[in-house]
Amino acid sequence: MFFFSIPNPLSMNKNDLPRVVSLKKFFLEILTQFDINSLGIILYCMPNLQQISFTFIAEYLDTSFINILFNGNIWQQILINYVPYLKKFDIYISVLTDKGLFDLKSILDSFRCFVTQYNGWNMSVTRLRAFEKPKKCK
Repeated sequence: MFFFSIPNPLSMNKNDLPRVVSLKKFFLEILTQFDINSLGIILYCMPNLQQISFTFIAEYLDTSFINILFNGNIWQQILINYVPYLKKFDIYISVLTDKGLFDLKSILDSFRCFVTQYNGWNMSVTRLRAFEKPKKCK
């Protein structure tokens, strides 16, 4: 497991970044809110990836960040631009939000592009409900 921070993407020259062309699989876990453009910069350094597994777990997020994180069109652009040989893409996102904070239908519709572009790509969504009041054990 690697821990690193990426500097401001606007101040970086992509030609100065290291490239790992032999890497085929990449597993990334992020446990805090992040700039999704940083993900593009990370993937730029691994242009021959064929499999990506992305896990994002956080408690509370800004509404604007949730709208970006759950937008399949943004994910599609990042993957098309930076990993042209991608064959398998797994994404797991877990956030604690208010029930009405986002529209599930819009989220599903934005990820439909993956169903048509990647043969055999499946999507499942699970919504867990937190208890409002814990039950007392006797």
